[in-house]
Amino acid sequence: MDTYRILSLLFLAGNFLMALLAYLDSREKRK
Repeated sequence: MDTYRILSLLFLAGNFLMALLAYLDSREKRK
């Protein structure tokens, strides 16, 4: 694996985690 692929994977994983956290946060506030 080259550095570019690793960085892009980390970037995608970070975006996914941020979206998941935002989704869970908004769902908790609705209760």
